[in-house]
Amino acid sequence: MIRGLYFNCRHTAPRYLSLQEIATACRLSVQKVRKLVAEGVLRLNRDGRNLIDVSDVLWFLVRNKMPVATSLLPPNTGRILFIAAEDGTLHEMEETFDLICSLFAEHHNLVLAESASLGRAAHLSILTFSPNVVVIFAGGSNCDLAGIRDILAEVPGVKTILIGESPATTLHPLQIDLVISEKISPKTLSKELNDFFSN
Repeated sequence: MIRGLYFNCRHTAPRYLSLQEIATACRLSVQKVRKLVAEGVLRLNRDGRNLIDVSDVLWFLVRNKMPVATSLLPPNTGRILFIAAEDGTLHEMEETFDLICSLFAEHHNLVLAESASLGRAAHLSILTFSPNVVVIFAGGSNCDLAGIRDILAEVPGVKTILIGESPATTLHPLQIDLVISEKISPKTLSKELNDFFSN
C-alpha cells in the first residue's frame, strides 16, 4: 500500500501526458480516462491541448491504491518503505514518517512511500516495492525483526534505518546503516537524516 508521494519541485520539471499515454500506463481505456477528466478527477492542462500533468496522474494512482507504472516515474525516483509491528504505530509516527520522506525527497525528483506491518506484508513489500531505504519502527517484536533481517540480507543496496531503543542486536548479521532513538528531537533527527541521505 503506497501511502505517500513526495515531489522535489526544484528538480522536477512539469511533464505532460496524452490521454492515450495515460490509458496505456494505467491499464485503463481511453474512454475511462476521458470520464475521469469529465468528472474532474484528472485535470487537463490549461493550454487547450488534451494533456495532463504526470503528477496529477501519479497522485490519482496513489490515492486509489493502483499500481504505478515505471514509465510514469521521473529519473531519480526514490522508494522508501516504513515497517512497524502494528499499523497503529505507523499512525503514531506520522510526523516522523513525513519528515523522513521530505528529507529523502530533497535528494530525489520524486519519492514513493509505502508502509507495512511486520510479517508477510513487510516481506512482500520489500520484494515487490523494491525500496532504496527501509525504515523499521522497532517496538520489541524481535522474532519478526529477525525475519526482516533475513529478507533484507538478500536484497542488495537497500539502506536500513532502525528507529527505536536499540534492538539492533536482534538484527545482528544485518548491517543497520543508522540507528535512531525514538526520543530524538526533530532538529537532531533532521541533521542525522540529511547526513545519511547525502551519502
